Amino acid sequence: MNYNKLPLSGRQIRLLTILPPTGGETAQVQCTMKVWTLPTTEPADRGPLPSHIINFDPCVTNPPGEYHAEEMREMWADTLKKLDKRENSLRSRVKNKLLYRENAVTLNPLCFENFLSPEEKLELLTGNNSAGLERRMWNERGVIHRFEDAGGYGIMLGEQTPPPRLSALPLHEVNPFFRRLDPDLQSYRRYLKGVVQKPGAYVALSYAWDPCSPTAEIRVNGATMTVGANLHAGLRRFRQMDYFRLGGQIWIDALCINQDDAAEKAQQLPMMASIYRHAGNVLVWLGPGTNDSGKAITFLQGIGRWYRAEYIEAMDGSNAMAANTWRTMAQIRLRTSYEELRKVLLADGPFLREMAAPVYDFFDRRYWRRLWIIQELCMGRAGMPVVCGNQVTQWRHIRDGVLCFTTILDALDEATWGELEYRRQPLEHSLLHVAQIAQLEIAGHRRIIANLPAEQLPLVAPTLFENGPLLGSPIRRAIALASQSLCKEPHDKVYGMLGIPGLPNLRLEVDYNKPLVEVFTEFTAALVRHGSLDFFSLLDGGHMSSRDEAGRPLAQDPRKPSWVPDFAAKPARRIGILEGQWHAGGLVPVSFARPEINSHGYLFCTGKVVDTVDGTGAVSQADILSGVTDIAADDDDLWSVFQPTQAAHDDDTAGTRAALCDVLVGGAIGTPRPRPRPSAVCMRPSRSTSRRSIRLSTGTGTFSSPAPIS
Repeated sequence: MNYNKLPLSGRQIRLLTILPPTGGETAQVQCTMKVWTLPTTEPADRGPLPSHIINFDPCVTNPPGEYHAEEMREMWADTLKKLDKRENSLRSRVKNKLLYRENAVTLNPLCFENFLSPEEKLELLTGNNSAGLERRMWNERGVIHRFEDAGGYGIMLGEQTPPPRLSALPLHEVNPFFRRLDPDLQSYRRYLKGVVQKPGAYVALSYAWDPCSPTAEIRVNGATMTVGANLHAGLRRFRQMDYFRLGGQIWIDALCINQDDAAEKAQQLPMMASIYRHAGNVLVWLGPGTNDSGKAITFLQGIGRWYRAEYIEAMDGSNAMAANTWRTMAQIRLRTSYEELRKVLLADGPFLREMAAPVYDFFDRRYWRRLWIIQELCMGRAGMPVVCGNQVTQWRHIRDGVLCFTTILDALDEATWGELEYRRQPLEHSLLHVAQIAQLEIAGHRRIIANLPAEQLPLVAPTLFENGPLLGSPIRRAIALASQSLCKEPHDKVYGMLGIPGLPNLRLEVDYNKPLVEVFTEFTAALVRHGSLDFFSLLDGGHMSSRDEAGRPLAQDPRKPSWVPDFAAKPARRIGILEGQWHAGGLVPVSFARPEINSHGYLFCTGKVVDTVDGTGAVSQADILSGVTDIAADDDDLWSVFQPTQAAHDDDTAGTRAALCDVLVGGAIGTPRPRPRPSAVCMRPSRSTSRRSIRLSTGTGTFSSPAPIS
C-alpha cells in the first residue's frame, strides 16, 4: 500500500470501506481507502447522545428483556408516540428542528417516590448502611417533612413554601434506549442507507493487536497489505453486517495509519481521542467465537438487566430538582436490585459453577487486558456493538453484567478455581478489571447536575450508587487499570490515559523520544498540580524496572524520584492495590493544603494528627479479651503481640524506627528467631539531600522526598 498517494496533514485521517465479497464469503477481503478531515469542534463527552451516533441496537443477537427500561417505555409510550407523530408532521411542513426541541414530556417530581416498593424502602432503612429516607410533600398548609429510619418515622410541618412546578424533559433529551421500538429489518436498512450517505460518517474499531499471530493478505485500493489473523477474521465478519454491506466506513489504526512512518504516527497519536469522539460508534471485535462464548454473553445479558446505568440518568435532561430526585430514587432501586441478584446467585450454587468457566474464558481473552481499549471503551457509549464470532451484543450488557458480578466476586473466584483446576491453574480473573473500565466509562459520560439543598428536594437519601458499586476516584481507577494492562511501548502506560473522558486535562505533550523516567515524572507531577495523590497506591520504593525483549533497561537512568511510581512495572513486581475509598479521619470535614513540589523536587504533603498509636501487634488485645477470636487470653506465647495501654517508644528517631519495625514484622518477634534490626526493615532517615533520602517530621505532619524533576 502506497500511503504517499493519500497524504495526511492537520486533522485529516484515512477511512476504510469494506467491499462486499465478489466470490462468496471465502473471497479475499477488499477495501477502499480515502482521506477525511475531522471537524474542529469536539462532541461533548457528557450528556445526551451526540447527533452523529450510529445505532446498532437491532444487530444484537437475542436481546434480553429489560426490567427498568421496559417500565420506562410503558410509562412514556403514549406520550412519545404522540410527540413523535407531531414531530414528523412539523418537520414535513416546516423542517425546523427548533420545533422538535420544544416537544417535552411533563414530569411531577413529587411522584417519583411512588416508584419505590415497600420492600425497597425497607431494604434501604434496615440495610447495612442504616440510611435515613426523607420525603417532602406540599399541600395548602405548607411543607410536610416525613423522615424514616430503622426505628420508625416522624412527620413535621414546615414553613409555608409554594409547591414545585411540573418539570419538563425535552424529547431530544430522552435516551433512545427508553424510546426504542424494535424496527423491522427494512426500516433499519433504510435508516442505515441514510447514515452511510452522510459525509464523514464512520465507526472506529477496538480490537486486540497480536504481533505474533499468523498473517493474511487483503487488498486496499488495489494494493496488497498484510494484516494479523485476528484483524483479518474481523474484516471477514464485518462484511456480513448490514452497515458495511451498504457502504459504511470504518477507522482501523493498523491500516489507516502508516505504521512504518514514525512521523505520521507521532502526528496521529494525539488525535486518537478526537477520532473516537467523532466516530458514529465504536465497534468492538473480541475475536472468533467458541463453544462457551455465546453462553457467557447470554449470561451477562441476563444478569446485566438487573443493573442498568441509563436508568439513573433518565431525567438528567430536566431541571435540577427532577434530576436529583430521580437519581435518588433510581439509586435506591438499583441497590435493592443489586442485593436481590446477589442473593439469587449465591443461592444457586450449581448454576454459578456451570457459568464460572465460560465467564472466566470470555474475560481471559487478550482484548480485555490491552491498555488502549481502556480509552477506546471509555470514548464509546453504552450502545457500542460488541462482536464475538457470529454473536453481537452491546457494551451496556457487558458493562452492567460485570458490575453485577462484583457483588459475588469471591464466590465466583471459588467456583472458577473448582471448575478449572483440573484443566489448568486459572490466573487472576479479569472480570474486576473490566468492571473498573465499565465504571470509568459511566463516570466520563454521566452529566454533572447541580446539587440542590436538601430542603428543596422531595426525596432525600444517601448516595448509594454514584457511578457504580465500586469505590475510588476516576484518577485512581485509571492509573490502576493502566498499570495492570498490556502494551508494547512503556510510554503508553501514561499516554494511553490522557484521552479518557472524565479525567482532568493534564496538558502533557506526547513524545516517545523522552526518557521514560521523565515521562513518568511529568505525569506524576501533573497529578500533584491537580491535587491528586492517588498514585501513592502504586509506590513501591524501587527504581525503574522496565526492560526490552533482550533484557536491557529501557531507562538510561533507572533512578527516579521516590514519589514517582514505576507505571510500567512487570506484573511480578507490582504491589497489591486495596480497593475502596478511604477517609483516614473519618467523615469529619477537614481542610488540607494542596500538595506541591518545590523547586528542588521535594513533594510536600500536609496532614492532620487524628490519633496516637498506643501500641503495635498482630492481634488486638481487646479482641482476645472480648472472645471475638479463638485465642486463649492466658496463652503465654502471646505476650509480645498484645497492644500496650501506653506508648512503648519515646518520640525520637530510634524509637520511631523501632515502632515501625514492630508493625512490619507483626508478631514474629515473639518467636525464637532473633529480632531483626530496625535498619534492616525500615529506610533509615537521613538529613542529607541525596536523591534517595527520606525525611520524616511527626511534629509538622509533612514529609518530603528529594528528587529533582529531570
